[in-house]
Amino acid sequence: MALALALLAAVAWTPTGAAREKTPKLDPTAGHRLRGGAPLFDTDDDPSTIDPGRGEIGPTAPAPATALAVPEIPKVLHVVWKTEKLPKFADKYVKSWIDNHPGWEVRRWTDESMAEFVKEHFPRDVAMFRSFPTGVFRADTFRYMLMSVIGGVYADLDMESLRPIDPLLVGQRCLVGQEPSAHAALIVSVPRHACNAWLASAPGVPFWDEVLSEVRRRSRGVMSRWNPPSVTGPEMLGAVMDRTGHGDGGCGLVDPPEALYPAVDKSAFNSMRERCEGVAPPAGGCPTPEYVLRGVAPAGPHAAVAGVAMRGEAPVEISLGEPVGEAPTMAWVCCRLAREGFVNPDREEMVRRGSFALHHWVHTWLDGPDARVTNVWRRRNILDDDKW
Repeated sequence: MALALALLAAVAWTPTGAAREKTPKLDPTAGHRLRGGAPLFDTDDDPSTIDPGRGEIGPTAPAPATALAVPEIPKVLHVVWKTEKLPKFADKYVKSWIDNHPGWEVRRWTDESMAEFVKEHFPRDVAMFRSFPTGVFRADTFRYMLMSVIGGVYADLDMESLRPIDPLLVGQRCLVGQEPSAHAALIVSVPRHACNAWLASAPGVPFWDEVLSEVRRRSRGVMSRWNPPSVTGPEMLGAVMDRTGHGDGGCGLVDPPEALYPAVDKSAFNSMRERCEGVAPPAGGCPTPEYVLRGVAPAGPHAAVAGVAMRGEAPVEISLGEPVGEAPTMAWVCCRLAREGFVNPDREEMVRRGSFALHHWVHTWLDGPDARVTNVWRRRNILDDDKW
């Protein structure tokens, strides 16, 4: 968490703040824009939208006349990082989003432009925003604000795009992903565990008002560098989703979790192996899933791709909204982990199974010991500095 999709280091950024020096009011639709994946930026102050066919900027279209119309999720990727200097690991993951989403608009936000945005659109939250003990609280909260005001898609910096997400967004107004089934069953012991590393929404969805209200409530309690998950992160988000549901007033889940999060956090494999000792496999076994989105790829998501053979043993339909069926049991999860040898499948295998994205669980929000790498290694090779 607390990482955001970043643009390629080769792209020359124009600070958002600098583009606003002559205009005290921030236009929420303006900002850094990347058209068609090319390194081109536009700082128009006029409200604008994206032409889905060309990926270019045009006048804001009026709302549909029918009250039954579902608001569209804008084809905008939000880029959030504290400064314009980006972590070393980000380039290849960012390139994957750019390559898979030509014509999408990419907007960059730094600490400076985030503060300006909050002051303009959430003035009563300025004091709270400044009071957060670390940047991860601000990064979490800001992504919800973006979803509320502008909409679009947010993805953490350590999240890789495996294929275009456009089919997931058709006819949807709000979507949240879930951490892998193994995390839910073996780490937090719940059926499903919402994750805020990937968010998609149309602007103005009431769900984000509920989320921000919960952030305000929890921020009045104890905050430390160790508890952002429960104050502004996944635990908080999941609590709101439990309360609002996934229909009107709520936000839909992408299910199964592995459609967006096919990889388990490597640091958890040892403890998962211990928890799975003695757990009998389910009666029907645990066949390798193949994730299928109805109406988009009825014969498998890559069946028409030359040279790509599906390896799934059991089709699993991706649902958007209210999850269909029961969550995977601990027995099924342990069976799958054992079949994989308590390691993650390689990237190509995840693509063959139909996953849309891959979260790499870099954990830059942690400033203490990490089970996978030491602080010294992380600071030298990932963060480029000693604090986020």
